[in-house]
Amino acid sequence: IEFVLKSITYGFFIGKDAYLKEGWNILDFIIMLISILDLSLQGEEMSIVKVIRIIRTLRPLRMISKNNSMRIVVKSLLDSVKAII
Repeated sequence: IEFVLKSITYGFFIGKDAYLKEGWNILDFIIMLISILDLSLQGEEMSIVKVIRIIRTLRPLRMISKNNSMRIVVKSLLDSVKAII
């Protein structure tokens, strides 16, 4: 629902505030696509389905996009890791 509303309001990829112009929305979109793919392949026992289910573990990262304080913490953590490497 959030994806549809934001895409209608801001545009999908065209426009200054388009949905796919923000990194967190891109992550949300990818997780949503993976979830839909996993649901469509639910009865199958292929190795790709297992990979898709593992990738779905990224779903909690969606909460980071909703919480500004958590976003700052994660961004700082990632910047620190980049500095170390």
